[in-house]
Amino acid sequence: MSKQSLLPKDQELDLADSFIKERDEEIKKINGEMREVNELFKDIAGLINNQGDFVDRIGDNVINAHENVKEGNKELLEAEKEQKKTETFYGYIAAGVTGAVAISGLIISAVVFL
Repeated sequence: MSKQSLLPKDQELDLADSFIKERDEEIKKINGEMREVNELFKDIAGLINNQGDFVDRIGDNVINAHENVKEGNKELLEAEKEQKKTETFYGYIAAGVTGAVAISGLIISAVVFL
């Protein structure tokens, strides 16, 4: 009777041992998958951080571009004023030269026809 009663106990122990080993392997598998997920989240966090830096640089570049455009507009206005001054100056010179030529022509014609 004792031999018969031990056999089912041995089978129960083998079954329990098999169940424990299977469970242990599943836990190890889940642990490995959790580590992979953890690494993925770390990688994603790094990418997000890098993208934040890129967005900051883009914002800085937009601000710099805006300032450069404002400065460019100021320089264009100043150049336009200088160009108008130059055109006016050349206009006065042309008028002066034309007047001098006309007066010289009158003087020469007066001297020649007298």
